[in-house]
Amino acid sequence: MFVSTMVPQLLESHMGLLFQSKTQFVPATVLDLSIRFIQCSVRIPQLFGFIQPYIDNILYETAVPVIVMTDEDIAQFSDEPIEFLRRSDDSHLNTKTSMNDLVSTILKVEPQYLSQFLQFCVTNLHQYSA
Repeated sequence: MFVSTMVPQLLESHMGLLFQSKTQFVPATVLDLSIRFIQCSVRIPQLFGFIQPYIDNILYETAVPVIVMTDEDIAQFSDEPIEFLRRSDDSHLNTKTSMNDLVSTILKVEPQYLSQFLQFCVTNLHQYSA
């Protein structure tokens, strides 16, 4: 009952926050918890139908920009690699870790997206090799 009545409304709200984070400020804690809620919802077949129309948006337009290393990350890795690893390993309310987990869950639950996502990654990596 709860899954069919209340959770879709909560899911819509959390997905709105996720997409809003591309253009507006959303606090890291709020974004992290929204990502975790969406990740839990992906695992429930009844709810995946609500998420499925937005999978491409989640994977390519929202997740990749969050996961990609920033100039600050690269500088910290160069200057203080131990601190970079400590910060990266601190998974408590870490948006990058949560987004990695969401992408991983989507690709495990719905493996038909895996080859397309890997091709996207390969194409983007080839841009940097030139």
